[in-house]
Amino acid sequence: GSAFLIEQTIDGETDRRAIGADLRYFKGGVSASSQLDYDLMIKKVNIASIQGNWQVNDAMSFNVLLDRRTTPILTLGNILFFQTTATARRVSDLLGTQTVAQLRETVNVNTAYQNQFRIGATRVLTANWQTGADFSVSNVDEIKPNQENTTGSPASGNLWSTSVQLIGSNLYSLRDTHVFNVSFLGSPNDHGTLLSYNNMTSLGEKWQLEPSIKYYTSGSTLSGSRDTWTLGMRGTFRVRNQVSLESEVTYELTDAVGTTTSNSSSTNYYLGARVDF
Repeated sequence: GSAFLIEQTIDGETDRRAIGADLRYFKGGVSASSQLDYDLMIKKVNIASIQGNWQVNDAMSFNVLLDRRTTPILTLGNILFFQTTATARRVSDLLGTQTVAQLRETVNVNTAYQNQFRIGATRVLTANWQTGADFSVSNVDEIKPNQENTTGSPASGNLWSTSVQLIGSNLYSLRDTHVFNVSFLGSPNDHGTLLSYNNMTSLGEKWQLEPSIKYYTSGSTLSGSRDTWTLGMRGTFRVRNQVSLESEVTYELTDAVGTTTSNSSSTNYYLGARVDF
């Protein structure tokens, strides 16, 4: 494990002072790591997280995550983003009407916790195929009405997703992979289904191609239904060992049905270079 103390300042005031620890555990096929971050100025936990993996045998493994953290992380400087009546650009501009303690309390009451739970498993089927499944749920806590946010923000409610993947590798070469995915997503007002296929194929030592196709259909009690097709192709050309050129093009077609019916399409393209040191 390891422990830390962090101190940072803003405009001559303590912006963030916190202590924390990272703990790690390994034994046999079990590994786990956890993180804790506690703010000494606002006296509140910033991050409490634990993640674990259990390798049952060569073919089966499980993973789990529990995470609770402030969004964003607590700092005095956040007060500059929570203003509704003032237009200060520095913390020192606010100290004429409020104390540092009052500013920290405003940051405190306007910062919500984000909570996440995820559990998953993978299983090797054959030398070339494996499957995986996972379930996750997350939510953001309520922000109650206060002086800087008179309406507050309601809790998000549970946002959940469950996915199943089928992964193939080295089916027709030494470096090809195939990922088939089915995901179901939901929230208090929305639900959706995602079907996708991603491929990576190497053509010799120089070229790598990554075609993909996605179909997403969703329905909402607030905005109606939406169907989206996305086609993509990413290519990488290795000029030399440390230098490569990358390019990707995606085409997206969306049909939306709500109070009105609309169709839209978009194409995105980029070209870049990467240097590995």
